[in-house]
Amino acid sequence: MIAVCGPDDLIAELEQYKNQFNIISKDDAVENNDEVLLYLFEDGHKIKFRSEHIILINAVTETLSANNLPSNILRMNGWRSFISRPTWEIAGAIHQNLSDTLQKIDKKILNVKDEPGFIAGRVLAMIINEAWFTKEENISSEKEIDIAMKLGTGYPYGPFEWTNIIGANHIVDLLQKLAASDARYIPCELLKNVVRS
Repeated sequence: MIAVCGPDDLIAELEQYKNQFNIISKDDAVENNDEVLLYLFEDGHKIKFRSEHIILINAVTETLSANNLPSNILRMNGWRSFISRPTWEIAGAIHQNLSDTLQKIDKKILNVKDEPGFIAGRVLAMIINEAWFTKEENISSEKEIDIAMKLGTGYPYGPFEWTNIIGANHIVDLLQKLAASDARYIPCELLKNVVRS
């Protein structure tokens, strides 16, 4: 059994597997006795979990190494719409128990470096940022950019649809984290204004 703790909208993405989950409250997460805990709130890197269980935290921007987290804690991308994907990007030492447990809910693991944004989040944030620059320069409208991207790439959503699904604040947070070491990630002012409003 997997214990799951998180916001309702993220837990809802796992609806089809609800019989394999033990949904617990945030208050019960630290003392949880299930072998694997999927912690979907975004403060998992700040919590002292029990060391004998595998903890999978939703930490897109925060890394394991920067927070000196123990080896039983792993990171995943818990942005909205990423949890329902068949493959989860996970940073950290993959334990056999975790692989076996996730296989029961038809999830594959892509073990990635412990870097901000993982792979898909980092690339998607850049695409979204570029779409906002395109709008800012009055090249096209949000609707037209979304249509062009979906038709041109086969993505399920356009960059502005992704912004609404994921949340502009999450995109800006990741871009600002990446921009601290690489100026190409500086977020578009128009996108930052969405977060401010």
